[in-house]
Amino acid sequence: MERVNSIFKKKRTGDLLPVIKLGAIPIYVSNLHNLSPGRWLDDECMNGYIWLLQARHRTALGVNPAAAKLYFFNTFFFKRLMFLDEYSYDVVRRWTKNVDIFAMDTIFIPINLRLHWFLVVVYVGTDDGTVSVYDSLGSPDGSIPTSIREWLIDEAKDKDKPQREWSIEYPKCRLQENSDDCGVLTLKNIDFIARGLDLKSMRRSTAYYRCRIAAELLAGCVGGVG
Repeated sequence: MERVNSIFKKKRTGDLLPVIKLGAIPIYVSNLHNLSPGRWLDDECMNGYIWLLQARHRTALGVNPAAAKLYFFNTFFFKRLMFLDEYSYDVVRRWTKNVDIFAMDTIFIPINLRLHWFLVVVYVGTDDGTVSVYDSLGSPDGSIPTSIREWLIDEAKDKDKPQREWSIEYPKCRLQENSDDCGVLTLKNIDFIARGLDLKSMRRSTAYYRCRIAAELLAGCVGGVG
């Protein structure tokens, strides 16, 4: 954690070079500063950590090919789906040209709506599935899962896949106690669900999780199996 503390103490300057690059995602000191308490997480922190979760999952599948198959969208998917605040399947049609999302077991979709991060998880079944919303404010916007369900229907039609019945659920998850921990809880919800952990076991302070996320970003890997 010493490196994390030194990053947090470092002045927010216009660094020309990233501290680390995760795939195509550069992480700068200014991005890591957003993991210090009292700050909102930005797309770089969110997508960097999601990239690490994807990498962990690839490793898990390499060890156990029979493990549940997970798919992680980045934070830009839903922004494109709701292009100019209007649903548009055509804008994201090519996002899945190399993947059959209906062959997945679980699909993670992080969403930012009016400066608030939350998570939609699609549980894909054989004949039916579930669109679940995990919102740390406990007040989800019903139009969001409806848009995701519409995308799933359009995706099946476009890719010539069987249609499914999609139900919408709002499972209980940890609630934030301030105005800025939504991004942290969204990332940890993805992490815990991917590992098959009960969200009730997320008992550490958000300050701890902030430091942990920063440390894992700097290390270029996340712990656990999922």
